[in-house]
Amino acid sequence: MIAMSALTVAAVIAVGWQAYYISRTALEVESFNQLVAVRELKADQIDTFFRTIRDQVTVLSGSRVVTDAMAFLGEAFVTERVAGSNDGLAELRRFYDQEFLRRAQAAHAPSVNLADLWPEDPRSLSMQQRYISENPHPVGQKFQLDRSVFGSGYDEMHGEYHPAFRDLSKRFGYYDLFLVDAKTGYIVYSVEKEIDYATSLIDGPYRNSNIAQVFNKLRDAKNDNLAFMVDYESYIPSYGARASFLGSPIFVNGKTAGVLIVQVPLDQVDSIMTSGGAWSSVGLGKTGETYLVGPDFTLRSQSRFLATDREAFFGDIAASGVDEGTINRIKSLASAVGLLRVDTPGTRAALSGESGQQVFNDYRGQPVLSAYRQLDVPDVQWAIMSEKDQTETIAEALRLRNLIVTMVLVTALIAVVLAWLVARNLVAPLRALGDSANRLTDGDLEVNLDIDRSDEIGQLARSFEQMRRSLREHIQRQESAIAALATPMIPFRKEILIVPMVGLVDQSRISRLRESLVEEVHRRGARVAIIDLTGVPEIDAFSVAGLNHVTGAVALLGANVVLTGLRPEIAAQWASQEVQINNVVSERSLERGIARALEIIDSVTEHRTTE
Repeated sequence: MIAMSALTVAAVIAVGWQAYYISRTALEVESFNQLVAVRELKADQIDTFFRTIRDQVTVLSGSRVVTDAMAFLGEAFVTERVAGSNDGLAELRRFYDQEFLRRAQAAHAPSVNLADLWPEDPRSLSMQQRYISENPHPVGQKFQLDRSVFGSGYDEMHGEYHPAFRDLSKRFGYYDLFLVDAKTGYIVYSVEKEIDYATSLIDGPYRNSNIAQVFNKLRDAKNDNLAFMVDYESYIPSYGARASFLGSPIFVNGKTAGVLIVQVPLDQVDSIMTSGGAWSSVGLGKTGETYLVGPDFTLRSQSRFLATDREAFFGDIAASGVDEGTINRIKSLASAVGLLRVDTPGTRAALSGESGQQVFNDYRGQPVLSAYRQLDVPDVQWAIMSEKDQTETIAEALRLRNLIVTMVLVTALIAVVLAWLVARNLVAPLRALGDSANRLTDGDLEVNLDIDRSDEIGQLARSFEQMRRSLREHIQRQESAIAALATPMIPFRKEILIVPMVGLVDQSRISRLRESLVEEVHRRGARVAIIDLTGVPEIDAFSVAGLNHVTGAVALLGANVVLTGLRPEIAAQWASQEVQINNVVSERSLERGIARALEIIDSVTEHRTTE
């Protein structure tokens, strides 16, 4: 049974494992090919997007509306009469304290204080009063104000150009649009009117920010077709959210008058990388995603799992070792861009300029199939990752594995049943024959094997039965011979029989002694039977009782019994058993027993003569 079952199951397992291995390998190869295709598609879309924005900004910076706005707004801003009051400054300070800093803290922005943000330039304070603190629209809607109530020349210029720039920014999807004076570094215009508005990128609070990097790169440009972009960094005026800026110089009368800067829309990058939330439509299934990683190994686009299953996402990154502060920051901003570190073999290889595909644990600590390479976006060093959970990738192979396991179990059951049937037909008779042989070895000569078969097993069983009968007959003949030798009858003169007994005395032997002695006494007409126990080591109570029956039977025939050779220990044992033997004379030795027998014969003869 074991051999048949093991052979069948081993064959099924071997074939099943090979099928599983081949199918899993094929699925992984196919999945890698699909991930590479998605990676290239997304890389091309991202390259196109940033190339489009770069072209837009370059064209816009040379357009008539931008050059005119830069000239007029720039002139009006730097020549604007600085006007303000203590009440106005108090209101602006209240805005910083109660509106901006409170929101920044709620967003877990990097720790800052009012002294780091407060513009010392009176011009900056004056313009922020008009368009921020005195702006009647709420935070996030400050762009709704076309011109302040102050009514200056700048306000008129702002009211003329702002609707067009606001519409342009909305149409192109920019988060914000800035005009920066090349000479002074003032942000003379912005659509959103955040707290960077009207500050100087040369000596103002944000002189060390990444928007200032764009300005410094382009303020002395000699080519009006130049464009420059900086990577995403935490930007305080946007409540610490990650921001990227792209700019192009504005030439007026052949000289650099300013710089047009746009805040790159992160939501459009996310829309491209997530396919608008339709991951399955591009072949990424239930767990696939594409994302961007910067040179600091943090995300540059949104995580699919943050967007679809926040609870599981935060549980996974916490388990992978992300600190609580980073997790809280991601929760408050609802974005992991620039915050979640992705340091994997794939990102390290991609940021080093390599292109390839591997299986490794992603930023959630989950094993994924990953296809990676570096992007070709100018001015930044980004890696693009296209990944899918390994468990989903090999789901079909796992289903095949489960089917194989089921097949193995069913096959094993069938094999056991078939083996049992074969065993009942083949092994069971052999086992019965073996059991009979064991019983025969133990001395049971009455065992009978009834196997009615015409095959080799039946022939073997018949041979065994013939051997058993022959052995039983042979042993019976031996037993008869041994029995005769065990109780020999030695005639001593005509009237005396000597019966020497050697070895253990049991009931069977006593029974044979009684039968043979009675018969021999009767046949010979003996007067005395001498039973010699010199060679008997011990006698039990049953044997003593049996001897009593023997002597009684001999006495009924008119003969006497003389016991000789009774050992002291046997005599003590005999006495302790309290069994009485009648009509028996006991002598120490056979010699004395013979003498005693002769006396009995002489006594009987003399008695008869007297009569």
